[in-house]
Amino acid sequence: MDDILNKAGTCIPNGIRYVTVHKKDEDEYKFTLGAAIVKHKDIWVVSYLQSLEKENDSKSRIVCRYSFDGCKTWSDVNVVADADESFARSHGVFYSNGEKLWIFCPKARFDSTSDFRNMNFVMESYLFNEKELCWSFDGIKSSDEFWPLCEPLRLKNGSVLVAGLECKGTHEPAVAISNGGIDNFKMICLPNESGISTWGETTVVENADELIAYVRSNSDRKVFTSKSLDFGITWSDIEKTDIEAIPSKLYAGALSDGRRYIIRNIDTLENGEKSNQRKTLSISFFEGDKNALGREYIVRNGFDEEKYRYAPQWSYPYAVEENGFLYVVYTKHKWENELAIIPIESFI
Repeated sequence: MDDILNKAGTCIPNGIRYVTVHKKDEDEYKFTLGAAIVKHKDIWVVSYLQSLEKENDSKSRIVCRYSFDGCKTWSDVNVVADADESFARSHGVFYSNGEKLWIFCPKARFDSTSDFRNMNFVMESYLFNEKELCWSFDGIKSSDEFWPLCEPLRLKNGSVLVAGLECKGTHEPAVAISNGGIDNFKMICLPNESGISTWGETTVVENADELIAYVRSNSDRKVFTSKSLDFGITWSDIEKTDIEAIPSKLYAGALSDGRRYIIRNIDTLENGEKSNQRKTLSISFFEGDKNALGREYIVRNGFDEEKYRYAPQWSYPYAVEENGFLYVVYTKHKWENELAIIPIESFI
């Protein structure tokens, strides 16, 4: 048993089940990242990025799979937004108003470096046709060079907020807000007066009358945070918390019973030393109104294959609660996508 499982207050949730959504070598695409999950009426949908060889190359496309039997089995790949030689695409997030379902995802000019280049970076959207099981382009939602990373939140004042990343060059933590609709999102960067080094992938959760943002660090093994008391218009200066995490995308949310949680990669010990790898994916619940965490629940721990095309990892989580279960989807070694289904009652 790995050292992390011997840590006091750490356990694997009772009844956890794993389902493979995307297997490696099912098609010519060799890279995947950024899975997101939603239940729309009676259909479960998981979307994710596919690239031929490396992240956001010129063949990158957004695809999805459907489940009609409660996530037991998944359909073949369905293309949401196909590759375009002139652009790079990457993973996005779902937004549902109960009747309609959209995917918000980033697109930017592509060049020979195989990176997003801060040129013509937009957040665009695709609308789901549930009868035909297909997607249609539904417009550009923001031209502010904003990358959406967590599902949009409908706030108490009627506005819609998306947490994500500023892509103008400095990659600061950011949110984008619309005034009630889902068009014309305006990006707001979180203040960073201290010049903290972050890779600004941001997740936001509501807590009573405040919004709390959690931000990925660039190299520090700590989570950073900021708060807003005016529905995301202004934010406190980001500051370091005591929450430890391997630098990687975070996901924060709240259960229907009000408990707030954060899903992240935590470090493990190998031969008495920290591994600094995305080897362990965990869920922890916040205690009270502070950033203190309680028991650590392990979603995935250790690597289950000997050879990898990319760095071995369980990473980039995204979650949704449904019918007494928490559905957590994540990338496995950047070539597969897996779903963990966890009974809420196991979080004691």
